[in-house]
Amino acid sequence: MKQIFISIFLCSFLFSCTSIENLEPMENATNLAPKDSIKNEISILIGKTILDKNARKEFLEITSNITDNRNSISLAALLNSNENLSIHEKRMITSKYQNKSMPTSYFKERFNNILNTEKKNTPAINNLKEKKSITSKGVSSLLNILAKENLEIVVPYLEDFDMDSNKEISVTYDPEVRDDWNFGNKFEFNDNGEIVSGKQVVINDDYAYQNNTLFVRSIPDYVLEDRVYVAPMPNVTTSITSTDPYITPGSQFWLTQNVDHTKISEKDVLLVTIPKIRMNGHLGNMFTSNLISIVRGSGDIATNSDPNSGFLANSHDVISYFEISKHNARNNIWTDLNATFDGDWDVHEASQQIVFMNHKRNAYNDEDSKLSATVAIGYDKTTNTITYDPKFNLEWKMNSKKNSKIRFHSELSRKDVLSHLFGDFFGNKVQTDESVNLPYSIRSAGMFQYYFKVHLTKID
Repeated sequence: MKQIFISIFLCSFLFSCTSIENLEPMENATNLAPKDSIKNEISILIGKTILDKNARKEFLEITSNITDNRNSISLAALLNSNENLSIHEKRMITSKYQNKSMPTSYFKERFNNILNTEKKNTPAINNLKEKKSITSKGVSSLLNILAKENLEIVVPYLEDFDMDSNKEISVTYDPEVRDDWNFGNKFEFNDNGEIVSGKQVVINDDYAYQNNTLFVRSIPDYVLEDRVYVAPMPNVTTSITSTDPYITPGSQFWLTQNVDHTKISEKDVLLVTIPKIRMNGHLGNMFTSNLISIVRGSGDIATNSDPNSGFLANSHDVISYFEISKHNARNNIWTDLNATFDGDWDVHEASQQIVFMNHKRNAYNDEDSKLSATVAIGYDKTTNTITYDPKFNLEWKMNSKKNSKIRFHSELSRKDVLSHLFGDFFGNKVQTDESVNLPYSIRSAGMFQYYFKVHLTKID
């Protein structure tokens, strides 16, 4: 009966819509929470703003240039309200534009015009204006108030977004009470950027993949708190000169073949990195992302001066809150990570744990967010000496991060990693690194795939 009611409701509403001027979401806007009403109105304003070709070009260029894989841009950034940028976004913008202002003149001017002409269709924004007592200060002050709302515009499939070829745009907002769908509005337009038709639609992730779609949401806490992992640019060369008083020239290099782990001593520095990662399908819904964290578990000698004092099992963050775009996840495309798995994988760390988890805003059950595993220690307690072979296991426990679920974990031995760097040992084929023509061995971790790249510093 519920399905029949919904079908009748949708059909009757769609066929009754004849006016683009009065286009509203299928939900009664008066029943929305104030924040949702504002997000809804802004989504429509943004959609109409980027009907203009120049405004659209600026919007897409800026969103694409913020290289943290989130495919989003804050409303504050689009409105040139630098004082309302998050620390994370400010750093990303500064890095890209080298302390220069972003080119948003077309977008901001167009948004101003749309905001003025749509006053009668934006009651929530009008109420916000009245509450902030800015009626006498005009549109500029209203833009500043909107910039303070901590909202961002997300283009979930930015890589596939093409309003030049497909002259349509669908807009919606994140309702936060559900992750998988919402009502929205679809505009079709002509070469002059004029709306020729408009209708209400139900937008989910598959719809967004097949149609130009954007949505408005509150900026997540992990962004506001600057906890986003941004993949650094790889350092593909290591230059050591003869004038360096500390390291012998030629003693630092990336490994280019599989290695006998016993040939690399405890005093040598073994830097183990994960250059890229990819997914076989995505874990998010329409309004949630492929947001992941990776944790390393290891066993360490408690004190260097007195190994008999004991051993500790520790957790180390490899990456936290890293996003893989939906486009890359759906299409099994590699994403740059360039993360340090272990800055110095010592001999006594005979094996370590690697853990993959994903984040959503709804908490998981405790049983899904805890892990108990083991790590092997290469240390002979009777002789107080480090050994290449594991002598005993150490229990290691961890709790996942907030609102996250452990998706996969695996024990990795130092011997395994060093002897299986190159070649198809795991049936996943190989990945040729862009900087060197070497067949890196791909490892699987549930829905994830990755490979290791190892740098060695020999200490005389």
